[in-house]
Formats: sequence, structure tokens, C-alpha cells
Amino acid sequence: MRPMNDHVCIRKERGEIDTGGLVKVVEGTVQAPFRGVVVAVGPGKDLAKGGRRPLGVAPGDRVFFARYAGAPVMHNGEELQLVREDNILAVIE
Repeated sequence: MRPMNDHVCIRKERGEIDTGGLVKVVEGTVQAPFRGVVVAVGPGKDLAKGGRRPLGVAPGDRVFFARYAGAPVMHNGEELQLVREDNILAVIE
């Protein structure tokens, strides 16, 4: 799969959300952002003056993304989420 423009394909991770040792939250019990791994990225956002701005994430990056962002898709039997780069909240390092 090759996302278009500034779209990013993410495989959702399930389970507990680690809040840095403060609290353990089980995903789905609160309105926390989703967490996942970037599978593929588009070529970047088109700029008004021509060219493209490359994306700030790459395949393999672990990210938090907005709960209601993008569209779920099935690809090769796997559930993925297509979101715009703007809906990625943070890269987990």
C-alpha cells in the first residue's frame, strides 16, 4: 500500500497505555489517543509554491494519533488506519 500526499498508514497497537509510571490506563476505558506503528507514508504535502514538504514520520515509527482521525481500511487481511500527518500527535521515542 502506498498512501497519497500527506497520508500515513498505521497499524494500531492494543493494550495498556503507559503514562510514564503515573497511571496505567487500559485502552478503551478512557478517551485516550490511539497508539500504533507507521507502516507506510505518502510522498508529502503539496506546497502552494510547488514541490512537497516531506513527512515527519517514517515506517517503523511508533506514534500516538487522534482517536477519531482518518479511515479504517483492510489490506491483506490486516486492519489499518489511514490518517493525515496532522492527526499524528506524537512520535514515541
